[in-house]
Amino acid sequence: MYQAYDILLDDGSILFFRRNPGDATALSYGYLESPYLVKPLSDFLAELGVDGGGSLDGWNDYEDYCSQAPPRTNAIPLRYDWSPALYREGAHPAAHVHVGYSTEIRIAVDALLTPAQFVLFVVRQFYVSHWEMTASHLEEVVRVAKAISHEDIVPTYRSGRDCLELRL
Repeated sequence: MYQAYDILLDDGSILFFRRNPGDATALSYGYLESPYLVKPLSDFLAELGVDGGGSLDGWNDYEDYCSQAPPRTNAIPLRYDWSPALYREGAHPAAHVHVGYSTEIRIAVDALLTPAQFVLFVVRQFYVSHWEMTASHLEEVVRVAKAISHEDIVPTYRSGRDCLELRL
């Protein structure tokens, strides 16, 4: 029963969500920042005078524009995993965030996140002006953020050598 969902954002970045209860990593949420320095599709279409409301008009032009754009020098992939079956005290946190490509970086997280909570984390970290102007003021955002649960993580997956590291 493998479930996977991908969302292409307006700026070419990708959010992905995976759930596989039969796997050692039961949940995995990720964000892949667009590798190109481009304006969002909606802004590009507005400059062309094309209404982007669900139509594919202008999509080929946007793909051409993106293919000629300069690369982003610091595109950072981010992934949150809930992997209780892989937990090893002081080495592999049950819940953690991976930062970067092919690294051993696993920042422990003392919370079992929902997809909505992960999206809020991404918006806050990668889209700061949108976060400040809109999201952080919305009652729904506050409700979702306050619902972050640590009961499945602490104290079951935080003991001994786990306390020697910085945790989120």
